[in-house]
Amino acid sequence: MQKSIFIPIAAITVMFSTLISVSNTASANDMSAQLADTKPLVTHTINPQHGKPGASVALTYQVPETISAGETINVNLAFSAQKTQGQLQVKLNADEGMVLLNSQSFSLNLPTTPSSNVDVVLGTPTNGLYYLNVSVREFDIHGKGLMGRSFSVPIQVGMPKPQVEHKNAPKDKENIIEMPAERF
Repeated sequence: MQKSIFIPIAAITVMFSTLISVSNTASANDMSAQLADTKPLVTHTINPQHGKPGASVALTYQVPETISAGETINVNLAFSAQKTQGQLQVKLNADEGMVLLNSQSFSLNLPTTPSSNVDVVLGTPTNGLYYLNVSVREFDIHGKGLMGRSFSVPIQVGMPKPQVEHKNAPKDKENIIEMPAERF
C-alpha cells in the first residue's frame, strides 16, 4: 500500500518541478522581452540662465524617443537648485489630450540630490504635440515663499506634422511676392 502512495507523490513532485522550470523560463523570457521593449530616451536640460528672471532651478528631463498613441510613458524630471536649504514645491499640469497618472504636486528638500528625481507617468491617448507644464517654487527654511520658475516639457506622440513649405518667388523672377491686397 505504501508503494501506491509513493508513486502519485513522486508523479506530483515531478510535475511540480517541471512547472517551476517552465515558469522560470517564461519569467526569463518576459524579462528579456521587457528589456527589449526599453526605448531610447532623449535627455534635455533647461538652465535657469535662459528666459525670464526667476528661481535658480535647472530642470533635466528624459522622455522616450518615440511614443505611440495609447501608450503610457514615464518622464523623469531631475531638479537642480543653487539653494542649499529649504524646499522646492513642484506642481504638474498636463495639456488637454494627455493624462497625468500620478500626483500633481510634490515637495523636495534642498539641496537636491540624484535621489530626488521624480518619475511622472503620463497616458498618451492621441497623436500630437503636448506639453507637461512644470511650476517650481523655492521656499526658505522658515517656509517663506521665494522665487518661482515654470518649465514646459514637450511630448511628441506619433509622428510630427510635416513642415509647411513657404511660397517663394520662382528662381527666374525677382524676389517680390505680390499679395492679393496689392492688386488693383
